[in-house]
Amino acid sequence: MNYRLGLAGRLTLLAVFLSWGVVGVLVRMTVPHFKEAFELGYRDALLVQSAFFITYLLFSRAGGAITARIGFRNGAMLGLVLMGLGALGLAVATLAGEFVALLPSIFVLASGITLLQVSANPLAAVEGRLRSASGNLTFAQGFNSLGTVAAPIIAGAAFLGTPDNALEPVRLLFVGVAIFVLALALLARLTLRENDAAQSPRPEGPGRTMGPAEAARLRAGVAAIFLYVGAEVAITTTLVNLLEDGLTITRDAAAAMVSLYWLGMLVGRFGAVPLLVRFERQKVLAVAALLATALCLLASSAGGLAAAVAILAVGLFGGPQFPTIFAIASADLEPQARAKAAGWLCTGIVGGGIVPLVYGEVADRFSLATALIVPAVCFACIAMFALRYGRAFSTPLPVPDRS
Repeated sequence: MNYRLGLAGRLTLLAVFLSWGVVGVLVRMTVPHFKEAFELGYRDALLVQSAFFITYLLFSRAGGAITARIGFRNGAMLGLVLMGLGALGLAVATLAGEFVALLPSIFVLASGITLLQVSANPLAAVEGRLRSASGNLTFAQGFNSLGTVAAPIIAGAAFLGTPDNALEPVRLLFVGVAIFVLALALLARLTLRENDAAQSPRPEGPGRTMGPAEAARLRAGVAAIFLYVGAEVAITTTLVNLLEDGLTITRDAAAAMVSLYWLGMLVGRFGAVPLLVRFERQKVLAVAALLATALCLLASSAGGLAAAVAILAVGLFGGPQFPTIFAIASADLEPQARAKAAGWLCTGIVGGGIVPLVYGEVADRFSLATALIVPAVCFACIAMFALRYGRAFSTPLPVPDRS
């Protein structure tokens, strides 16, 4: 049976990618409300991020094993259900009046996103309509970036005004999130399918098992994901401060400009799709990573408008990196090994909770501009990964029959 997803299934899969982009950013944007409502310091308020990112370390490998056992479609459905339950639990927990009561729900929500990434990334790499797995996955990840662009707009509408209770808009927002993702889980049940074509990266023949070369490439891929996510979180967490200092503008104006970074990432991901069809994936990734390195170094040393433009432009060249790293590290494996590899790769996302600590230490000791050397080093290492491990072990995906 050589069945591929129909239009409804592909649209559902893209909506899945969009959903975790929206929800992940919305969780970040609740931190100021929790800080105000519970009179927390920044360190305690950022426990929200700790509860979120620790799931990638604790749950990604288990998620890979679960996905290998129940299939990509069922893994995506389970991830969406966990997201919905976590969002609903977070809304209910705001009634308790205790900050620590929120953290378990955030952990459950983030566990759902983790499982969703483990299952949906390989499925998108296989079920796209492009010639290469890298192109398919980068196109799907573009909708994840679209979600990160949309999230601040959604949050702005939800948090509009100054209610007496700072937690009230958070509560209403996450009730809405729960309804949306649970409805999406039902839609996934109706439109996604498990079948031979969806399970194999090359329908015309068997995939490759994980030998020593693939295992080495996978370990390097985990490290590359760790460095990429760590660099992205470090930059985006302090982007308002960087723009304030560089342009001497108000915090509100700087916050409005942050959307340009996420928009650049969106453009970078969609713009990389035709490049990945035409050029070798290791070249695309290496060039993007080296340009991001150069921009971080420019922003660190230039100051003023040049520094602001440079750091915002990092999003443009950061956009293709995560999906291309993911595809390089796992796309050439046979289905069961690919599911487990996805679990390993998602453990690297815990870098979002570790690299920023190094970044923050450098910023405290020297300056925020100097700290940009940390993500520059991360991007340079990603370029080395691309050049060392980027070559495909097998031929590109065939162009699917559109008839």
